[in-house]
Amino acid sequence: SAFRCPPDPLVGQVYGIKGLPAVVMRVHEDQFLVEVDANHPLAGEDLHMTIELLDLNKSSTLEEATFAGGPFWGLELVFQRVP
Repeated sequence: SAFRCPPDPLVGQVYGIKGLPAVVMRVHEDQFLVEVDANHPLAGEDLHMTIELLDLNKSSTLEEATFAGGPFWGLELVFQRVP
């Protein structure tokens, strides 16, 4: 998406876009275009979690599991990668 960039952006500078940090990755002088990376600094990193079992269902089958682990999107990606 487009945002109004301050004059003379430099690679490595951080700007706020819709309240989120975005790092200038490349400046295209001839096109008045700036490429930014707005990914979280930990994007692509492995997620290690410690879990605590609060209850044990002694049923022979489990139909539903509920996990809480911070930002939803991070956990969703982890579970999408489970075979």
